Amino acid sequence: MIRWLNLLLIVVLVSELAWFGWTRLSHVAVEKGTSENVVRYPVDIPEITFQDPYYAEELKDLSEKASTSLDSMLELADVLLSGGFYQHAAKHYELVLAEFPTHMPARFKRAFCLDRSGLIAESTAQYEMVTQSQPIDDSEKQLINLATYSIGRNYLRLEDAEKAEQTFLSHKDFIPSQIQLAKLLTRSARPREAIAVLDPLIEEVPFSLELHFWKARCLEQLDDQLGMLEELRLVERGAYLLPSDFRKNIVENIQEKFGFSKRLKQAEKLLEQGNLAGAQKQLDDILNKASTEPLQETQQAIELRGELAMRQQDPRNLSLVALVMKQRDVNNANTIRFEAAAATFTRNLELARLKWEQLTRLESSEMAFRNLEQVYNATGQAELAEQTKLKRLIATGWRYFRENRPEDANKEFLLAIELDPKSEKAQLGHAEMATYVGDYVSAESAYRLALTVNPFCGPAARAISFLRLRDIAKQESQW
Repeated sequence: MIRWLNLLLIVVLVSELAWFGWTRLSHVAVEKGTSENVVRYPVDIPEITFQDPYYAEELKDLSEKASTSLDSMLELADVLLSGGFYQHAAKHYELVLAEFPTHMPARFKRAFCLDRSGLIAESTAQYEMVTQSQPIDDSEKQLINLATYSIGRNYLRLEDAEKAEQTFLSHKDFIPSQIQLAKLLTRSARPREAIAVLDPLIEEVPFSLELHFWKARCLEQLDDQLGMLEELRLVERGAYLLPSDFRKNIVENIQEKFGFSKRLKQAEKLLEQGNLAGAQKQLDDILNKASTEPLQETQQAIELRGELAMRQQDPRNLSLVALVMKQRDVNNANTIRFEAAAATFTRNLELARLKWEQLTRLESSEMAFRNLEQVYNATGQAELAEQTKLKRLIATGWRYFRENRPEDANKEFLLAIELDPKSEKAQLGHAEMATYVGDYVSAESAYRLALTVNPFCGPAARAISFLRLRDIAKQESQW
């Protein structure tokens, strides 16, 4: 449990890393007397070729301040890092480190920039300096973990599996390192050693897709077919991939402090808080400053404007957002959803039906099924409404399942079976839930019903084979 809590702390660490670096440097700068404008530092910024006026303004402002302030120099380095200018950022971190060589966040981020620039040996040397530093708090202890992990990954990039293994093997309290170690052991045909690493991790993170996948590969090497099938079933249940490289959070969290990314994050937060007026003001400002170039951030702002219009039940702006997206050659699920919602709000039920049907062909969305069901009911198409309700119940069941709620999921599948006992997907869902809660008799019965509906139902046939193997293994263990 403690190791898992440490894993969660990493996310907190990376979100506060930039703030921590600035405040610690400010504290040292006052002690050293460098806050006086008596020393000028060289500033080297790249030519900005992408259209982010906020970023350009922030970069210009900080570049002016950085020539006389190491606090601003560190912030400038972070801005450059957030924009992907790794070599320029590394130079500015180096200037900070020349004055304050024990500044661990600056050292780590310089190593990260060298790493991203392909300078593996140089970045490893910097990571090693981080690992040899004396941490002053938990944040710096976690930086040492990330640095050790990064050294191991660098050895992998150099195809030095032996040194990588030694590095990860010495880093037993850091889950990402242990995942890399398990992969190395599996790929070098040492499945039992790999399983010894994986099992404690699975105990801590029981529904990690990645961990069960690698254990399945180990069991395949050991010719344990039943065990492999069981792990693969758990892979299907996996709700998420356990992240194995937390360093990217450093970049993502720094990015959210500057430019369009900062304003988009603020707009998202306002929307989540229900401050629709504030979100609208922020998004309008972003879109007014955005260029006509097909930037990802501009598209994000447009789609957030559509989400805002959904909350406001504003069909006019929903239609306008969908039109703008099409003009930008973006015709994705959100485009259709905005059109469908606009038609629903204006009671254009025929267009709403066409759009919600189109959306349900693209994705198994509970929201889309629910809205389509309501449109069918409003237009007197009861049979189609019932068929759509069946799809909604099945979609809800699988969502509950991936949220580790098999009992709730089974209730949805049973409701679906009440609607249509011959539904192959409903019977399969019920069978899967019965399997996971250990009701193998009900599971086999439901799988056979699915096969009755569709004799070529592969998942049901495979599951029955699995249950037979399980019974055989159980009998053999009793001999």
